[in-house]
Amino acid sequence: MALALGGVDYVLSRNELPVLIPILRVCSAGMAGLRPRIGGLGLTLASVALGLVVTGYYAFDTFLQRDDCRSAGSELGPAGTAVVVSPGYETMPLSIYAPGLRRAAMGTHVREVDVIGQARPPVFGTPRPLRGFTLVQVIRSPSDELVRYRSGLPPSVSLAAMQGVALEAGAAGLMVRR
Repeated sequence: MALALGGVDYVLSRNELPVLIPILRVCSAGMAGLRPRIGGLGLTLASVALGLVVTGYYAFDTFLQRDDCRSAGSELGPAGTAVVVSPGYETMPLSIYAPGLRRAAMGTHVREVDVIGQARPPVFGTPRPLRGFTLVQVIRSPSDELVRYRSGLPPSVSLAAMQGVALEAGAAGLMVRR
């Protein structure tokens, strides 16, 4: 936690759940042993206030919220649209909210490519060009960015070309909406 205060944040609250009960038991035993009772009451009130502040911080800080895959899925194009998702691990939650998403196969023929990047805030810079396609739309929400390309003819889009327009460095998930 000291590292997190210094800016190196490796603390995930869900990883602390197994030790929460023992920590609370130790804290409550220490607070119960305080004399006079006013000191224990003050410490209890300070602990409750700290808990409320931390809970409010998590509840209202949009950076700490889950990615909004539901709204990203609702923005996707019609059947036959290729979808490039970065980071790649977001393909599974997106496929829950966007029915018909399947892994892209070699030689996929599409008229539209939707590129989704999940970040907080979603600022990915200028979208890269995609050969044979025209950039037609950029949609930004608090948790993601969607860049839409269209083509008049259904060219065959290579998986490597789709990987090249990913909004974030690293492996992107490549899907096609059926």
